[in-house]
Amino acid sequence: MRNLIRAAAACGIALVMLVGCGRSDEAEKSIDDISGSVHDVQGVLVDEKAAVKAGDARAEVETTQAVAAGELDKLRRFAERAPADTQDFADAALEWTEAVEEYRSALLGGSDSDVAALIGVRVNDKARALNEAAEELDVDNWKPVHTF
Repeated sequence: MRNLIRAAAACGIALVMLVGCGRSDEAEKSIDDISGSVHDVQGVLVDEKAAVKAGDARAEVETTQAVAAGELDKLRRFAERAPADTQDFADAALEWTEAVEEYRSALLGGSDSDVAALIGVRVNDKARALNEAAEELDVDNWKPVHTF
């Protein structure tokens, strides 16, 4: 009986350690920084989508590519300093942004349509992974990145 009580107490302590009492300030800052970069890229994607519908997308694709490239530098720094509990989210954000930038570069460079399509599939896969990482981390005010 004593062993059963000790085991139950140990499980309770382990559960508290796993769940914790919220995120650290460092984790919150990491999440805020990463989310901000992702949302900056999302913002230019919205403008790009509108330009595509209007039939004049080249300038917006260039803007998206430039913004994604700039956010990559930030996201690399954020991923390097991300605490362990936000590392998957940081990595997913970095990989999605890399895919967005690569896809726009392929479009602007006149890549073969098959190559561009494969990169587009990669963007979709990375978008799903990023949304899953955000959901697992329960990121506040997360605006899911869209696939296309």
